[in-house]
Amino acid sequence: MFEGRMAGNAQPRTRMENSGLSVSCSLSEDSKRNEGLEIVMTHNCLLDAIRNGDLICLGGGGPVGEEQWTALKACHDRQSGLWGLRCGNKITVIPQYREVFDICANRAAVRFKDGRTGVVDKSGVLMVVTGCCRRLRFLKGELLSVAKEDGSDCYTDLKTNRTYQERPVVFS
Repeated sequence: MFEGRMAGNAQPRTRMENSGLSVSCSLSEDSKRNEGLEIVMTHNCLLDAIRNGDLICLGGGGPVGEEQWTALKACHDRQSGLWGLRCGNKITVIPQYREVFDICANRAAVRFKDGRTGVVDKSGVLMVVTGCCRRLRFLKGELLSVAKEDGSDCYTDLKTNRTYQERPVVFS
């Protein structure tokens, strides 16, 4: 089994094994079965996780004291060239979109195989159909910016599903 550690020509193996850094947290009785699990991440991700306090307690269900929150992300299938959606390491929507424009919370603005565009939730359920356009982008205040094929822009309120030709002012 490959562990991702390689001793270079100049460094003995014992030095490589003792120079690791680990982050741990106490596990509950129910989560003792997950004791052998590890989280592998890059140094940049680790630094961001430490700064944001997003360290995950394995077996505890998520970040210490909270439910586990994983961001929705796009995943690309190299064979088909299509895009899908995933939460953490779990693929929630198999690759079926030609393009993923933007992702906000648990929604994604996508282009379907037939060229139409729309907004889907994290499980792929269609929420808003915008027809054909060049670009979709989520804005602050539950707004969706739609750049049409003719170059004009319009805005869709995702709460009410109403479309505006000018950007509406959102009061929070």
